[in-house]
Amino acid sequence: GVRAVVVCGIAANICCFFAARALRAAGFAVWLAEDAAAGIDVPAAGLFQTAAKAEGERLGIRYAAVADVAAALG
Repeated sequence: GVRAVVVCGIAANICCFFAARALRAAGFAVWLAEDAAAGIDVPAAGLFQTAAKAEGERLGIRYAAVADVAAALG
């Protein structure tokens, strides 16, 4: 019965992003709690916070604060 997943943690644009992307591809509604995650830009690998967020938003990942996620999911 799980329909929505909230992702948070270290490396918002790497670990969190790739987990969120895989969850979206599997059909889940996905939220990334921005105030419970920290990004790490890695220029040598082409991993940037702004690029990951832009791609995530195009995929339907919702970026919000923990309080907003809690209020929306009730």
